[in-house]
Amino acid sequence: MEETADRMFSPRMIKRYIDRRLSAELEGIGVNTSWVPFLGEIHRSPGISMKGLASNMMVDKALVTRTVQKMMDTGLVIDEGEGHAYILRLTDKGEEAAAIAREVIDSAWASLLRDLTEEEKEVLRRIDDKIMNVIKEDSACSSSTSGRSITQ
Repeated sequence: MEETADRMFSPRMIKRYIDRRLSAELEGIGVNTSWVPFLGEIHRSPGISMKGLASNMMVDKALVTRTVQKMMDTGLVIDEGEGHAYILRLTDKGEEAAAIAREVIDSAWASLLRDLTEEEKEVLRRIDDKIMNVIKEDSACSSSTSGRSITQ
């Protein structure tokens, strides 16, 4: 099998497909599709800090701060922390949005995988697990080596 990007399905295309379906459902309650991963992570980890959210999602702290602030402004997330310590939780509106997003995402994936056999779906799950392990390992290595320069 030729191992090039030409032979792989595009994660960006899948994201666009799912975002289209999400936006139709979430637009009415004022939720941006880019907030969905944040909603999901806060739902899975109630009481998470901004730093923990950035780490778990492997994104920049500034992006987390901007996004969480917008989500707080829309009433999706509350900060139960004192001072500079953030303790993030979803509001009822946030939980509702997270539940809607989960249903839409599950439905979109079911549609994308509808022509696969159960065996093929299991193989895809195992492949996904292996890819995610590489991403997590690489992320851990990148964060521990950041700041080093490479000389030739």
